[in-house]
Amino acid sequence: MSDDKVNKLIAGVRRARELNADFVMLLDADDLVSRRLVAHVLSHPEADGWFVKRGWRYEYGRGWMETLDGFNEVSSSCNVVARRWFSFPGDPERERDADTALILQGHGQAVAAFAERGATLRPIPFRAVIYTANGENMSILMHEHLHGHGAQPRGNPVRRLVGRCKRTMSAWSKRRLCTSTLRREFALDLSIP
Repeated sequence: MSDDKVNKLIAGVRRARELNADFVMLLDADDLVSRRLVAHVLSHPEADGWFVKRGWRYEYGRGWMETLDGFNEVSSSCNVVARRWFSFPGDPERERDADTALILQGHGQAVAAFAERGATLRPIPFRAVIYTANGENMSILMHEHLHGHGAQPRGNPVRRLVGRCKRTMSAWSKRRLCTSTLRREFALDLSIP
């Protein structure tokens, strides 16, 4: 992760502390949040926090989105943490430790990092964030590099064809039309490039 991005995220968390925010969520500028998320989080003030396990992937100009399971592994717009786990007035060491858990260890490790500190982050029970694919997301690019997405299968040509058909069917089964309900929920403007 770039130093510039880390510094901006830490500055944002510091500002949330100053404003006495009840919860903090890191959100990439190009991602979209469900209008239901805040109501859900605020209706559970006892929760230590939340993580987005299921979300959406969208490319502007298309009339559909893809379901994205394991969302917290590929997008940093995925964790919501209660104040009692990120703000420790008068204890800068604990606040630096919270910054490490929330920002520096990586979004995919936040659930485990907070569990080690005694907090339980729960999965949001609905698809709460749209990752907008713009080709610049560091987490997605790293995930694809590590997991070999796009690698060509080797071996028997019939097996390659069957594999390609399975991947195509799987991709189509994950698509959902951008209905007016989904567009309203995420304030999604299909015309923005």
